[in-house]
Amino acid sequence: MAAQDSLLSDDLLKSFAGRRAGYDQDNRFFHEDFEDLKKAGYLTMAVPRELGGRGMTLAQVCREQYRLGYHAPATALGINMHV
Repeated sequence: MAAQDSLLSDDLLKSFAGRRAGYDQDNRFFHEDFEDLKKAGYLTMAVPRELGGRGMTLAQVCREQYRLGYHAPATALGINMHV
């Protein structure tokens, strides 16, 4: 999977980065990020294709998590427990 094939567009990552300070300051759950991740298919990226997921490899999942964590660390940490 090439970088341009990422589930997370640069614009989406920028929106995550723009919200992260508010989540931290208000100590609240990342609802908007979570909804955007669901729409992007992020939550099923590690699920095999034959079961309705994206069928991504561990290396691909790690790369996506790294990209998310760079822009929205708390969101990446919360999502990581469920991927």
